[in-house]
Amino acid sequence: MGLGTTLTGLVIGTAGVIVVVWPSTGLSAHLLISTFALAGVGIGFAVVPFQILLQEQTPEAMTGRVFGTVGSVMTASNIMGPVVGGFMVTSFGVVPAFVSSGILLSLLGLIYLMKHKGEKSDLNGSIAAKTMIAGD
Repeated sequence: MGLGTTLTGLVIGTAGVIVVVWPSTGLSAHLLISTFALAGVGIGFAVVPFQILLQEQTPEAMTGRVFGTVGSVMTASNIMGPVVGGFMVTSFGVVPAFVSSGILLSLLGLIYLMKHKGEKSDLNGSIAAKTMIAGD
């Protein structure tokens, strides 16, 4: 998931740079299309494992709560994303918004990779979830 997030961030940042370096040539369009294809791969590396881990690690008794929370957070991010993006573009311009978003997304992915390097995940649910179930 961290690799996919990092790859997507690099693509977004690179797209901003490509538009500045080659603004009116046909080469920039081809580079953008190929880099956005990489972004699709990166999104796949981030979203698919997240959904799989969510289903595998959620205890059966917590399914409604966990999926409800994840759905709410995803909906909130879908609503707030364009608002924050519009504010960034209006305030700083298109290229700085793309480059800063790409850098921040890449840093987020790298932090995730460094944090989880060498860690093995427990596929039986978290301790907090097990405690909540035992308390019910």
